Amino acid sequence: MSRLVTLLDDQLLTTQTRISIELERIENLAVTSATSREDSDLTSSGYTLVLLIIPRFNSDFLSLHSFPRGKDNVYQKGNVCQKETLRPFSYAEEDKQTGKRENYLDWDNYFMAMAFLSAKRSKDPVTQVGACIVNEEKQIVSVGYNGMPTGCSDDIFPWSKDSVDPLERKTFYVCHAEVNAILNRNCYSLKDCIMYVSLFPCNECAKVIIQSGIKSVKYVSDKYAEKEKTQAAKRMFDAAGVTYSKYSPTCEKLMIDFTEINSAENKEISDEDEIEMKLEKFSIV
Repeated sequence: MSRLVTLLDDQLLTTQTRISIELERIENLAVTSATSREDSDLTSSGYTLVLLIIPRFNSDFLSLHSFPRGKDNVYQKGNVCQKETLRPFSYAEEDKQTGKRENYLDWDNYFMAMAFLSAKRSKDPVTQVGACIVNEEKQIVSVGYNGMPTGCSDDIFPWSKDSVDPLERKTFYVCHAEVNAILNRNCYSLKDCIMYVSLFPCNECAKVIIQSGIKSVKYVSDKYAEKEKTQAAKRMFDAAGVTYSKYSPTCEKLMIDFTEINSAENKEISDEDEIEMKLEKFSIV
C-alpha cells in the first residue's frame, strides 16, 4: 500500500505542479512526478497525504486525502503551523465505514448460527438443540431450544432419559426446540417460512412443523436417521411437501468474542499511532 505526500494546486488558485513523494523511506524522501489522477499510486488504496500551498493565506495546509475508486476526493486539512505532529485518519475511517468486509456470515450461516446459539440456552445435559425460523424477507420471526415448559422448573423436573421410574424420564416433559420456536413466534403466520435446526426433527415436531405452514427445514445433524421417529418424520414431510436438506456450514466453528468491539476500536487507534509522523522529518527538495 503506497503512502504519498502530494503537492497539489488549490482549486481556488492557479494550477501548480503536482509532485508525489514516496513515504516508504521517511528519512530519505524520493521525489517522483504524478501527473494525473489515474496514476496507479494515486488510485491505490492507502493513506495519501496532501500539502496544499495557499499563498493568499501565507500558510501551508497539510492534509490527508484519498482517491477512492468512483468517488470524490476526501480531504482532512490542518494548519501545519499549529500542529506539532500529523495524525492522518480520515481515509482510515472512510475505508472502514464504506468498504465492504469480505469475511461476513452469509444468510444460511447466520441463521444456522442463531439456531446453535439458541441451543446454548438448553439445560439438557445430553443434547442441546436450537431452532431458528425465518420468513421470506430473511427476517427472524422466532427462535427456540429444548427445555421444560413454562412454570415447570428445570431444577425440579428430571433430565434423565434412562431412569428406572418412567415418570422420572425427561421425554415426558421436555418441549423440543422446534415446537418452542413455533409457539414463541412473533408473527401471526409461519406460512412459507424456513426452519433452521441443529438436529433433524422427530416425528412429533414434524407434525407441528407441517401444521404451522413452514415450507422448508434445514438441519446440520441427522444422527438419528435410522430411528423410526426420524423415518416417520421424513415420510410426513415428503407427503406434505415440506422440503428438508442437510446444511453444511462453511466453517466448523464460529467464535463469539465479546471484547472484539473494543479491540477493533483499539486497533484503529494503533493504526493512527503507527503512521504518526513528526513534521520536522519532511524535507521536500
